Amino acid sequence: MNSYKTYKTYKTYKNLILLLVVVLCGLCYLSLQIGTFQINNIFIPLYDYFFTQKISAENLILAEIRLPRTLLAILVGFCLALSGAALQGLLQNSLAEPSLLGTSQAAALGAVLIFYFQQQFSTLFLPIFALLFSALSLILLLFLSGFFRQNFHNFQNIQNLQNQIILSGLAISTICGALLSAALNFAPNPYAMQELVFWLLGSVANRNFDDVFLLIFAYIFGFCLIFGQRNSLNAMTLGLEVSQTLGINIRYVMLQIIVAVSVLVGTSVAICGTIGFVGLITPHIVRNLDCVGNVISKSLIPAMLLGGILVLAADILVRLLALQTAMQMYGELKIGVITAIIGMPIFLQMIWKNK
Repeated sequence: MNSYKTYKTYKTYKNLILLLVVVLCGLCYLSLQIGTFQINNIFIPLYDYFFTQKISAENLILAEIRLPRTLLAILVGFCLALSGAALQGLLQNSLAEPSLLGTSQAAALGAVLIFYFQQQFSTLFLPIFALLFSALSLILLLFLSGFFRQNFHNFQNIQNLQNQIILSGLAISTICGALLSAALNFAPNPYAMQELVFWLLGSVANRNFDDVFLLIFAYIFGFCLIFGQRNSLNAMTLGLEVSQTLGINIRYVMLQIIVAVSVLVGTSVAICGTIGFVGLITPHIVRNLDCVGNVISKSLIPAMLLGGILVLAADILVRLLALQTAMQMYGELKIGVITAIIGMPIFLQMIWKNK
């Protein structure tokens, strides 16, 4: 009976993954179709652009505008959702999310500082400074939490360290948020302040394949680190004593996950700005499914796919609204606004359900 139940759960889990992949592919096709320029068949222009080097308006619009935007939306969703699922398992805190470590705020601060010196620096420095500040926030987090001083053979110390990481991350977030506010306050002119605010709200518009490749490298690096520790994360959900008994090096696991999250979130913010709620709500949604439950290793892939679906759907909604005559005079909404509008009711519903 137990073996049949296990087989049924496994089959349901595979069907869930297949369903999420199909939905994501459908949204990709829809994303490539949406725009002011109508394109009936997206496959022929893409084939011509990449394989025959034929140049046309359709080719350029699809390959240089819509395709990078679609890929970036998916990758950002992957990075944020994967980070949220790993952090919630590592810290044993259902409210843990990528911004909890202060990485996203620090990356945003580094990118914002470049806006003040954009005449002296090229646009390449924006992701470099964002990643640099993200790395500095990671180092500061480890030292503030006492990560290198804790005795990992004492279970109480490990639990205290988890709380210290959360508190240190909140402190870094607060400091970076205050500095961001100061940067906005001292913006040289209203147009510069507007540009900073719009960038901070998050968007995948007006990006190119250089941004896509950078995020792909960060995603592969972070995915390998997190997925390589999936069994250790499973053991940590059973209790720190069990993890220690199984011979798991908790310090090594925590360091790998924190570094992976910092790289994933820092790169995402450096390229697309701040997009909230994705890393918080997607792990909650998939863990509420019977075929996933509280098994961290089983929640990583569904949460990641759902994150890509959520961000891509938000971007599609943004573009659909921008096509409306009434919305054109106000410009395009930002993805961060849409994800917050979608995410908050879902999060409140989950709180009410589990009260």
